[in-house]
Amino acid sequence: MRRTLVISSVIIVATALAVGGYGIAKKFSKSTSASLTVSAKDKGSVATIAQQATYNLSAELQKKAVPTNTWWISALTGDVPETLSPLPFMIQFVEGEVRFGLPSETAQKNSVIAVPNPDISLKLASGRAITRTTITAYDATRVSLDLHDPQNTPSLSLTLQKGSPFQDVSITQPLYLKAVGATLEQLKDSRWVLSSTKEGRSYRIYSATKPSTISENTFLYSGGSIRIGALPSGISTENIGTFDTLSLAQVTKVSTEYEVREANSITRLSFTTSNGKPTAFLLLPHQQLSSAQEKLGTYWTIRGTAFLSSGNTISTIIPRQQAAGQLTLPDQDSAFFFKEKLEQYLQKELQVPQTTPAGSYSGGKELYRLANLAQLAEQTKSATADGFTERLRVQLIDWLTYTPDENGHYFAYDTIQRGLIAQSPEFGIEQYNDHHFQYGYFLYAASIYARYDSSFVKEYGSTVDAIIRDIASSDATATEFPYFRTIDWYEGHSWAGGTARFADGNNQESVSEAINAWYGLLEWGKATNNSELTKRGQWLYDQEITAAYTYWFNQGPATAKKPAIFGQSSASLVWASKYDWATWFSDKPEAKHGILYLPLSPGSAYLDHQDLIDEEMTSLTAALGGGTPTEWKDTILMVQALKDPTKAQQGFSETVPLDPSNSLPYFYAWLAAVR
Repeated sequence: MRRTLVISSVIIVATALAVGGYGIAKKFSKSTSASLTVSAKDKGSVATIAQQATYNLSAELQKKAVPTNTWWISALTGDVPETLSPLPFMIQFVEGEVRFGLPSETAQKNSVIAVPNPDISLKLASGRAITRTTITAYDATRVSLDLHDPQNTPSLSLTLQKGSPFQDVSITQPLYLKAVGATLEQLKDSRWVLSSTKEGRSYRIYSATKPSTISENTFLYSGGSIRIGALPSGISTENIGTFDTLSLAQVTKVSTEYEVREANSITRLSFTTSNGKPTAFLLLPHQQLSSAQEKLGTYWTIRGTAFLSSGNTISTIIPRQQAAGQLTLPDQDSAFFFKEKLEQYLQKELQVPQTTPAGSYSGGKELYRLANLAQLAEQTKSATADGFTERLRVQLIDWLTYTPDENGHYFAYDTIQRGLIAQSPEFGIEQYNDHHFQYGYFLYAASIYARYDSSFVKEYGSTVDAIIRDIASSDATATEFPYFRTIDWYEGHSWAGGTARFADGNNQESVSEAINAWYGLLEWGKATNNSELTKRGQWLYDQEITAAYTYWFNQGPATAKKPAIFGQSSASLVWASKYDWATWFSDKPEAKHGILYLPLSPGSAYLDHQDLIDEEMTSLTAALGGGTPTEWKDTILMVQALKDPTKAQQGFSETVPLDPSNSLPYFYAWLAAVR
């Protein structure tokens, strides 16, 4: 996510302050912290700050780390949520009502959008509107909301579960339920069920007590609870009975687990149910190749065709990605590569005065650039090795160390929202936007430097670990940081949108920067001989790459393919309820492609996958009218080299503009290495 969205040359600016009732105050306390994770012996340190924020959390949940980057984040900020998308449903909170429905698809050249259908509406019988929300519980796939009327009287509660065909409503005040063409019958298990079909979308609404019929389409529920079920397409009459049986198993707990094996990584979601029996769930495209294949029917979702299956566990097995720790340079000079020329480039680069960007994103990219230069110089035994390693050391330690009254280049722990904010923040990270994008650059740089200085890990490792805990804490009981801040366990990828509110839900643009974060974590685990961090980084790296193939690059199973009218090789911006061919910062085709590639490192080899590069380059060439990029040329050439190194090498020039994370020596070495 970035702060300025460009679609068809129209610029929409998203404010960084006071978004949807959520405001950030200037920091009003700042001091050295020794209670976070930084030990007394550690030379690194972080500051403590407090950012004022108002969140819709119960008193009990306020004792925990604030959850950010979730699919239901708009329920946390503002009076009532924006539209929520617990697949397969879309749920709207409009005109004082709650409206449920299966979405419809609308697509055009640059977007695919899930459009909500208000097929089932809930309205308080008192006529009062629903005006306030409190979150009372959440886990890996579920969230529970208490909804209140203008007099702050509890009205109803929702428990929404992503990936379930059932959503639950607990009734505090009498409410009207409206559903077109609804018919009422009693099941053999004594429950009452309303059946409703509208334009091919079918629902079954279960309750223990019989509702009162108000009109042909409206029913009164005076109390108790109802369970709203959405039937899949193609379900047989026999399987409707199975669906009814599965509706009896209400999920009461979702447990998570990950495992890394020699050939694959595994993500497990385990469901504890009210009756101990199997529940129903949807399998998305990335889950369908490995999970249970019982198929009771299908749903259209924004992620592609989903299968309805049942059980108590979803186990998603994905291929393990192999990532090298450094470039493999040619042993001998060639028509393109000359060791002496690389040394000249390194010498020239070292003569350029050192820059120290102030911001958290630009500062991280500079560290990344220096790390690659230091590694390249060390690898080639260049006379510049000590110079680049020293530059990296100075800037890295500056960022990892807080001194009182400094204005930037440090990390600060937010005691109210419980997260780590790099100072000076860029692109909304003070709103928990893009944390993994930005912090991945720091992790990568730290992992490189740790290879050359054994004392660094002992002296600054705790501060690096605090950065890791901010974006990927594996401790579900900790109160300092949320559990895997950015990860959507069900969809298998990260969200970048922090605490901002958007009608289309959370979003993630630069999936490659997310992958870079997990590659940095993986390499830090290796550099520190920490098997647990290595495993965690590998799992995150594997699953984010699989999601990138399937949902960003359109390289997954056929059921994930986007409609033909969406005339792009990939989606540059993925939302909870839509795909966009757009970026937050530029309308240029090379930017829309390039933001899915950078930064390029040995961890970027995953881009050479099936037909990905061919399709990307064909799409880009067509968008440019057969011309060449005017921006991001280094990034485009480096990706092209993975498939056609000779052609990419022909495009090399010492005058090609470089991304701030890149350098001429690394650009040259990369084109030579991927032969």
